Amino acid sequence: MEHENSDSSETLASVQTPPDQNPLPEQHAPSDVLRRSLTGVLTYWRQLEIAIQSHDFDAVEGIAVRAVNLWLTARAAFRRLIRQSTRPTPILLTAREAIEDTYGKLVERFGHATKIIAVPRMAKALGELRRTMDAARAHPLQVGTDARGEK
Repeated sequence: MEHENSDSSETLASVQTPPDQNPLPEQHAPSDVLRRSLTGVLTYWRQLEIAIQSHDFDAVEGIAVRAVNLWLTARAAFRRLIRQSTRPTPILLTAREAIEDTYGKLVERFGHATKIIAVPRMAKALGELRRTMDAARAHPLQVGTDARGEK
């Protein structure tokens, strides 16, 4: 199953999550999905360090895929919140900052993994995940606009 949100610009075809592992169904409120997604990203971020220290390539790759899927889910939930909001709020501003912070944490951890575990296949996999995240970031999350960037 492809991870896809309501904004086709953030479709993730290369990273897949089995349907039984999708903890964030569309029917949940966007704020709940956002909160749970970001919490999950941070959990996986911590698990990545353990897998890196264990030199467990398969675990690093699997955890990284799940973390990126949840990060993309958080972005999609944020866009849904923007569409529901009539004005910028401190919660939206904080949420956008949290999404950007988790991006930075993941990118840093991916770089660390690549240095510690010198496996070309892992570097390629983590590079693809980063490019997926960068493609999503090419469409900035703007508070005060709807998902299409319109006021």
